[in-house]
Amino acid sequence: MAMEYRETSMPEDPVRPPSELRLALRRQLEDMFRSLDLVHDEIEVTSEAARSEGHTEIAKVLTYCVCSRLFGELKSLTNIIEWLGGRTALSEETASAKETSQCGETIHAQ
Repeated sequence: MAMEYRETSMPEDPVRPPSELRLALRRQLEDMFRSLDLVHDEIEVTSEAARSEGHTEIAKVLTYCVCSRLFGELKSLTNIIEWLGGRTALSEETASAKETSQCGETIHAQ
């Protein structure tokens, strides 16, 4: 008696949602990333404007607190988008670009 072999399809990753849902989620998260990336750029410009007007303490708070925190969230969002099969502007970041801070200031070792 020959055994009958039946192929069953297994999901590629049991933790990931189905491909249609994954695509919809990814698109929404990519839109969210673009919006938050624009906010990050606006904060950077505001920080530079504050610095040029002599408001260095405000510029420091914007640069080292707000921009840093937002950049961390953008990196987390990038990781999720990449897990869902997408890419963001931070996906293409090179090691040399990581030598500058999140708001464009050069990091100096102290």
